[in-house]
Amino acid sequence: MDHGRIRPVSDAIRSGIVVVDGTDVVRELLENSIDSGASQVAISVAFENGCLDIELADNGTGVDPNDLAAMGRRHWTSKDLGESKFGFRGESLHAIMGLCTRTEIVTGRYGCAWKMHYIGTTAREKPRQCAIDGAGGTLVRVFDVFGRLPVRKHQLAAEWREMTAKLSRAVFSALVMRPGVTVTLERNGVRVFSALNEGGVAGIVGLLKELYGLRDVVEPVKASFEDVNVTGVLGADVAKKCQFLFLNGRLLENRSLHRAISLQLGRQSGLYVFDIRTPLEESDLLQSPSKKVFSPVLFDKIKAVLEEVVRRWNDRDRSGRVQKKGRPSLGLSRFFSPASNVVLDGPSIGRSHVVAQMESRFVLVRIDGVLVALDQHACDERVRVEALYRQWTASTHTVAVHIEIPVDAGEMERFARFSGELSRWGIRCRHENGLVVVHEILALVADKDALFVRNGVLQFLDDLASKRKRSGPSGGDWWVAATEMPEMYHEKIRSQACREAIRFGKTLDRDSQRRLVAALALCKDPLHCAHGRPTCVPLIRWLDK
Repeated sequence: MDHGRIRPVSDAIRSGIVVVDGTDVVRELLENSIDSGASQVAISVAFENGCLDIELADNGTGVDPNDLAAMGRRHWTSKDLGESKFGFRGESLHAIMGLCTRTEIVTGRYGCAWKMHYIGTTAREKPRQCAIDGAGGTLVRVFDVFGRLPVRKHQLAAEWREMTAKLSRAVFSALVMRPGVTVTLERNGVRVFSALNEGGVAGIVGLLKELYGLRDVVEPVKASFEDVNVTGVLGADVAKKCQFLFLNGRLLENRSLHRAISLQLGRQSGLYVFDIRTPLEESDLLQSPSKKVFSPVLFDKIKAVLEEVVRRWNDRDRSGRVQKKGRPSLGLSRFFSPASNVVLDGPSIGRSHVVAQMESRFVLVRIDGVLVALDQHACDERVRVEALYRQWTASTHTVAVHIEIPVDAGEMERFARFSGELSRWGIRCRHENGLVVVHEILALVADKDALFVRNGVLQFLDDLASKRKRSGPSGGDWWVAATEMPEMYHEKIRSQACREAIRFGKTLDRDSQRRLVAALALCKDPLHCAHGRPTCVPLIRWLDK
């Protein structure tokens, strides 16, 4: 048997396990930079003529020039394994070199620099001295990612569209537990972000703002039990893409833990970033080439502490709402009386008479002798959300995508069992090499990233299996069909309706006010906006005396 021919094929297959896509290349190089003590990391990604090139420069300690020739060897590492590091297997750089056409490494120490050129994992020259900016650091250039594996290059165009979102998550995961590091990203020469972890809660909030554009308020939380300690931040009503668990500085991805947190939150979405500290367990460090943890040894303890953290936060949140004082009574008038017992519905809103707009926020109407304030944003949001539900529950407009979902045997069985329900909502899948590939999705979520769709599909399967969503035809009524819709569609529809609705501060003429009230009266649920807040509030009963 010719082992010389088999070895390159074996190496390529093995490298494809460690490095799945272009984001993995950046993540591995970034983690190497942070392990080298870098405080400044500049990343540049470029995609042109089907070729993906990646460049990363840092100000770390650099590499000894005598070690450059060994950089492409499997299981070789120059790291000090006595310290806490991202990686210690010596696989990532070997995998990256094995999948790209060529690699250049320039490393410097104390003002002197050396350069090495590699074809595959083989050094093609001895280290030669060259110039470098600054006192030290390392510059890695990776040319034509997956150039040595042509079958993978065909997917690069689709991956490129989603790469910024994936890199935001990778950079957040790398920086959130490591304060004092700044990472900048350029995409085809255009600056995308510059992220700095300042440390503590402020550092986490700063990363969320820079990498995800979030402005929501978060609160610090902590709890402990025996040898498990949890600290982090919690916030409400934001996208699921900002839900992170870290175990001893490594990303922890466990669906059971995320599901337990969601059940405690009692809502479909919430922001949380939890840093879990436990005694180091060897099996936690060796579960994945990506250095993620999937099944922690102390799972039961971790789950109990996380549930306690969220329960305390929920209790404090509820008690804070209960303790808020109401407005002081202004007394009674012979012209007005309280209207707290008034019941409103669609027909009564249809009988209303517009009085005026107030503060460019509310439309005042008179309904059967009661003065009612209509929140113009909430009302328009309700009108729009029902129009979107009518449109998308009946729509068959899908778009082509390519989203890979790693699954276990149980999840594969669910995909087969509920294929009809998935297809009913425009989610069409096929099986490829032990993966489920979503190749078609409803156009409603065409602008969302792969992570959003992947999590949404898996959640829909969970809802079907647990009977939270009905398995079977929904009939022709859009109001009934909407309840069976995947939660990711609900999230997108609510978000779109909110963005497009009339804002506070917009002045409406009398005709616009009447049209808004008339449209609200025709809604199935005219009393609540897309997020459950009231659209109208009875103020006072008008006494004709």
